[in-house]
Amino acid sequence: MNSFFSIKVGRVSICHFFKKWVFISFLFGFLGLSATNQTKKKNVTIFVHGIISITPHLSVSNFFRFLNDRIENTIYFEATKLMRDDEFFFQNQAMLGRGLHKIDSCHNRHIGASLLSRLMDSIKTNTTHTDYYTFGWSGLMSSSERLKASEQLQKAIIGLQLQYKKENITPKISVIGYSHGATVTLNLGLIAQNKKLKPLHKVILLGMPIPVECYECLAQIPAKDVYHIYSRADRIQAHDIFSSGNLFNPQCIKKKKKITIPNNLHQIELRITRARKGSKKISKKVTGNFSNRRILLGNSKCLRCASPGHFEFWFFGWPSSNYTRLSGLYPLPIVTFVPYIIEQIKKYDHIYQSHEPLIVDLRVENHKMVIRNKCKKNIIYTADFLDSDNLQSMRAIAWNSSPKDYTSRAVKKRMKQNYLAGQKLHLQTYKKCKVKLVTKENNFIETTSHSPLAIKK
Repeated sequence: MNSFFSIKVGRVSICHFFKKWVFISFLFGFLGLSATNQTKKKNVTIFVHGIISITPHLSVSNFFRFLNDRIENTIYFEATKLMRDDEFFFQNQAMLGRGLHKIDSCHNRHIGASLLSRLMDSIKTNTTHTDYYTFGWSGLMSSSERLKASEQLQKAIIGLQLQYKKENITPKISVIGYSHGATVTLNLGLIAQNKKLKPLHKVILLGMPIPVECYECLAQIPAKDVYHIYSRADRIQAHDIFSSGNLFNPQCIKKKKKITIPNNLHQIELRITRARKGSKKISKKVTGNFSNRRILLGNSKCLRCASPGHFEFWFFGWPSSNYTRLSGLYPLPIVTFVPYIIEQIKKYDHIYQSHEPLIVDLRVENHKMVIRNKCKKNIIYTADFLDSDNLQSMRAIAWNSSPKDYTSRAVKKRMKQNYLAGQKLHLQTYKKCKVKLVTKENNFIETTSHSPLAIKK
């Protein structure tokens, strides 16, 4: 009995041990699988540049070509293609080759895209890693070209989302478009019928000339939040006749009858207010006194408007002839601070209305932002902006990375070279087309001369 009992007990202990081993191995295996299946989060920012400068091509004939979207087989078309692919112009903005390209912030410090990514990383509020990309398109003044670029951008974003999915990463993709690059981004609403494109985290439109199809795009754009940021000092946005056909265009998206503006649209009028030149001694005492209503609203005599123009939104301050130095942010572009400003003003979502812009007035000297609704002047808030140490360090990084050969004279010279090269290409293509037409006419004459009708005659 004792021996049988011991064997029985031994069997029970062995079975109990086996069950424990199976349970523990299953538990560790499940934990291992859950750890491997756990997705990582990552922020992704894509920059979309605007058009290439049309300054060398301003003429009466080109004016009507831009207006009617007939730019093919022209000197402008050939010269702009050369200028777009010239790496010389990558030095003062977030622009690389055509298509989607990841920005390497460690190397190529003289490239504007890598410098911008380093500066944005230095002031970001969250600790999540951010990958930066540029999307390059033709940069031509053409609505059909912009629509093609939007289709390419959609394919690029879908490919990027699938790539991160394979790496077990859930990306929060934000697209920042400037000028007509913002129009390219907005046009995603026209072609967003493809279900493969997952909703974007943010779409930021900087200095965008408001197109005719704006309301249709906003209703269908696949984005959680859309930010339309503009400035009263931006004359190019207000007078872009080629987008809307009107000489004077509204800078903000206004409410219309029978057209509803989506609730995810946030409009921000960006202002910069500084002390006047003669009031530097009393600037800290007077301009920093935010209990004074005139100072809050920017109506005081000791204050002046230093709001950014079209160039200051996107480009670095070289060459200096195109950049206004009054803002207090020189040589940094406004796009550097846009994600930081959006994060700061999220606390004041209750005063947002899609059809009423929010005024964000940067007081750089006082390290503050004055935030208020444009239509409700009684509701005013103040938030923190970057202090002088952060701004000085960012300026130092920018100046240390600035290219020495990128001067206004060098830019004009390079533009002229591309123009002359484009002129030669246009003449070559024109001669080829002419030869083809002549040969076609000769062939047609020969065939008609040998026809039976011609012989009878």
